[in-house]
Amino acid sequence: MSARPGESDAGPVGIAGLGAAGTALAAKLAAAGVPLVLYARTTARAEALATSLGATAAGELEELGAVSTVWLAVSDRAIGSVAAEIASRVKRPKAAVALHASGFYDETPLAPLADAGWKTGGAHPLVSLPPGSQDVHALDSAWFALCGDPRARRRARELIACIGGHELALVGGADAKRRYHAAASLLAGGLASLFDVVEEELDGAVKSPRVARAAFAALAGSVLDNLATRGAAASMTGPVVRGDVEVLRGQLELMGPHARRLYEDLLGRVVRLALERGSLDAAQAQAIWALLDE
Repeated sequence: MSARPGESDAGPVGIAGLGAAGTALAAKLAAAGVPLVLYARTTARAEALATSLGATAAGELEELGAVSTVWLAVSDRAIGSVAAEIASRVKRPKAAVALHASGFYDETPLAPLADAGWKTGGAHPLVSLPPGSQDVHALDSAWFALCGDPRARRRARELIACIGGHELALVGGADAKRRYHAAASLLAGGLASLFDVVEEELDGAVKSPRVARAAFAALAGSVLDNLATRGAAASMTGPVVRGDVEVLRGQLELMGPHARRLYEDLLGRVVRLALERGSLDAAQAQAIWALLDE
């Protein structure tokens, strides 16, 4: 029987690494009633978070031997070394499972633990968790990409289910995991970078940059809502989609160099999507290309 939100039969969980991802995972699991043992290089950090969540702080790595599952929420480059340290110092518990939270790697960096008899895998939360984030709701209804040994994936599914999360199934092994992570990075980092250019364009055109940020974030949210239900082509709006060359010309004339370069780079995809949707015909598309050659 699979766990329902707020229920877990997976036993106590240890979280190694208490940055943005580890803190968010700890908060959600604690709220779901999962017994936690928290470990960080800085003991005071583990103690403070454990006190706030009603969890146990591990002063030494060896204390993770008291849990059935260890979730490594450390940087990608540290996974292998932390895994090796756990394998050498922690007495393997019964039915031991080790997960990492990397979006890029499959279970390979956990090889030292697999060699020591642990079942290994990965469970990556597909959410934006910038360094220093303290958003305890960041994982609400979050999607997770899984990989690894069947038992490790099963344990991950139990934990994800008990916090109300969802699995995004991948196919194709390690290459699929890396393509997934590249796509996630393109969207998350690209959207933030594009928003930075938008704010640059608004400089001097709005009374309050703070209010404008909120307004344009709401616009981005409405686009994302449409994308989730309608897909890219059906979500397109703006002068290109309508074939309004004169409005597009006016926009390009006023844009700063960074915004114009980005806009022009994206126009090819915008035109393709508009043609796909049927809101733009071949003659209108040709007129847009001619405008870019002026």
